[in-house]
Amino acid sequence: MAKINQVEIKEAVDKGGLFCRVICEILGGPKEYVERAIADLVEKCKNLKDIKFYDAEIFPIKEQKGGLFSSFAEIMLLFKKRDPLLDFMYTFLPSSIEVIEPESVTLTNAFLSNWFNEFQARLHATDRIAKEGNAYKALFSKNQMAIIRYNILSHLSTQPETKKHLHKLIGVDEKSFNDFIAVLQKRGEIEEKDGKLQLTKKVKFEDDTKEQG
Repeated sequence: MAKINQVEIKEAVDKGGLFCRVICEILGGPKEYVERAIADLVEKCKNLKDIKFYDAEIFPIKEQKGGLFSSFAEIMLLFKKRDPLLDFMYTFLPSSIEVIEPESVTLTNAFLSNWFNEFQARLHATDRIAKEGNAYKALFSKNQMAIIRYNILSHLSTQPETKKHLHKLIGVDEKSFNDFIAVLQKRGEIEEKDGKLQLTKKVKFEDDTKEQG
């Protein structure tokens, strides 16, 4: 912990720096993870380029809904330049930033333009990553559904099975299994007869596999 040096702060602020109070939060589980994560976050703030760490207070962990836990830290930082503030925002994702000094800030057109362009570039990068992740998730889900459908039809092509036994053979969670069965029944690919699931006449599973081979 460094003692707040008003002379040092004034010198930095006069050169365009910012003295700020930032709030960073951690939400997760188990409790030990949150405790360790918030402490690590504060430690990282002590070794940032062009940012002087002054003080931090970590608040007690509170239990949230769903078995999660949260904690937050109030951190006093001196940004010796304005540019590192954007890096800090993207790296630590603070929930709030309060500029303590200076009381007013004058920004040039060039600085604002560069700052906005950098901000937009990072937003686009984040958006691209999110879209790529969603596309991969959709592709994975589609392939996963095709595999599970194939397994269900494959087992039923040999002989009818009770839903309980078929569930054990497929090996997915009960809710997903029931959802798959409902979809296949709705599509007319399987039916339930005498307490057992079987393929409908619509499905030529053995012929399909031979064609694929």
